[in-house]
Amino acid sequence: NYCNKKTTWIDYKLCEYTCARIGYPFDWTNCTDGAYKEEFRCAYPAEYLTYEEASARCASTTASSSGESLEICEEDEPELESAEDLESPCGADADGAARVWTSESCTWDVRVSHTGEVASLRDSKTSVNFFRVVWESATHPNVGSCALHGCEETTNGDACDCAMSIEESILFSEPPSEAEVLQALRRMKVGARTDQVGHYDSVTRCGTDCSVFWNASSKADSIIRYEG
Repeated sequence: NYCNKKTTWIDYKLCEYTCARIGYPFDWTNCTDGAYKEEFRCAYPAEYLTYEEASARCASTTASSSGESLEICEEDEPELESAEDLESPCGADADGAARVWTSESCTWDVRVSHTGEVASLRDSKTSVNFFRVVWESATHPNVGSCALHGCEETTNGDACDCAMSIEESILFSEPPSEAEVLQALRRMKVGARTDQVGHYDSVTRCGTDCSVFWNASSKADSIIRYEG
């Protein structure tokens, strides 16, 4: 009265591999590829990938030392309940939450100060961490004109809260020169995390105090370190 003969075993998928081997598999069991295996395959802690990118990473036989092709676990959102979960190679977000993919469009609100600096409204910490941005137009959402830009004025009337969308584009397709880096820095205001540098397999010097870290498989995916 165990395996596929007992409701509790079915509900919790107990001993799934063993049950299949002794001839009492669950209805969904497919053990043709052997015992269950799982791996973390992130390039750096809290790495974000699209579903398509993650699928390719899992399927790749060169993405880990095991050299095995795996699939994304088709499970509900994982729960991080212990310190071991938070200390996994891929880590978790600062709020301890695991992220899952969705087919729905996502929006992220930002706060624009009277000086044109921007802060993310993700949480209480990011909402007070303002940074400079380059505005395409001569004006930016400001107190008294928030509504004209599709934004809402904050309760205390000192800033505008606006919805934000993100578009990604390639800045350099080849390692740049120091002059090109300096020109880009006039517009680039958000830095990369320093712990990401170690996950690139190549480095090119672009000047005395300038280095470009990139992967041979994708030079478009790179980090530029200048005077650091």
